[in-house]
Amino acid sequence: MITNNLSNLDLTSYKRLFVFGCSFTNYMWPTWADLLHTEMPNAEFFNLGKSGAGSQFISSMVVEANQRYTFTESDLIIVQWSTYFREDRYVNNFWNTPGNIFTQQTYDDTFIRNFACIRGYIIRDLAIMTSIKYMLNSLPCSTVLLSSIPIDAEIELIDPDVNIDDVVDLYKDTIDSLQPAMSELLRPAGNSSVFAWHAKVHYSDPTNNKTLVYDYHPTPASYYIYLKKLGFNLTEKSLDYANEVETIMDTIKTRAEFEIYWPSVSPAIKIL
Repeated sequence: MITNNLSNLDLTSYKRLFVFGCSFTNYMWPTWADLLHTEMPNAEFFNLGKSGAGSQFISSMVVEANQRYTFTESDLIIVQWSTYFREDRYVNNFWNTPGNIFTQQTYDDTFIRNFACIRGYIIRDLAIMTSIKYMLNSLPCSTVLLSSIPIDAEIELIDPDVNIDDVVDLYKDTIDSLQPAMSELLRPAGNSSVFAWHAKVHYSDPTNNKTLVYDYHPTPASYYIYLKKLGFNLTEKSLDYANEVETIMDTIKTRAEFEIYWPSVSPAIKIL
């Protein structure tokens, strides 16, 4: 059953926590999902997020997890839908999730020119999201549906002339089932950028001798604010954890160091 009022959730009552999403859910430092798990010390944690993932990967993981583990009334299921223009492919026993089709380096210009359609991606993703919504709403587990950015935010950046009004109208019930977008809840007043939250992480990558001066992923402190604004009942546990992680992150100079501190933010999970 889908839960809209998150303040009604008793986090301590669940035996398992399943989360799904992209790098905002599972990254090289702890995310909102890990903070939430600190509030659920007796719950087994399954993090099936993956960097670069879109709706194709996320929906496959939701269905596969239910096939393997059978969601019950003692499970909390949280799906954070990613941005919309993504191409996920399962090839040679591996999920390839390169991220936004217009900025990635896996698919060439010919593929993008012939097959990348902004309106088509919106139609595809909203259909997928609707299918998962109906599936989870029919199961006894508690379900929360999150979103990373508003549906029209990326369109404004790529091609504001694309019209999706009729698609939005058709899938209004699905869009309305989503909690407020993370980018909106973390947006500083007066800033119109899609990814406008305070991102302070800088590190170098010695593998290619390139200095990465900016990583747009939120830090745990921002994720804590996000969870609070969503309405989750949080204790000092998650805030203390966020502050502890932030203190460590302030000392990190290279990308490789993240793996030393957080080699895996969740247990190994068997997937296809």
